[in-house]
Amino acid sequence: MTTTALKNRVHKKIDKLSSDKIKVVENFIDEIDEMNEATKELLAIPGFEERMKKAEKEIAEGKVYDYDKIKRNV
Repeated sequence: MTTTALKNRVHKKIDKLSSDKIKVVENFIDEIDEMNEATKELLAIPGFEERMKKAEKEIAEGKVYDYDKIKRNV
């Protein structure tokens, strides 16, 4: 399905909603926009993406520390 067709489907559904539900949809869209901006900010940090991939790999390999244990030992 094309983006235009999807937008048309969404518009038709929004047209059927009450004003209260439209506000909920608007808030959801705002949250998505904020997440996109936050993601862009993170990706703009030099080396962030590589460090994130490394961290994800270490987590998958179990190379992590239990924060609660570290916190108790401090």
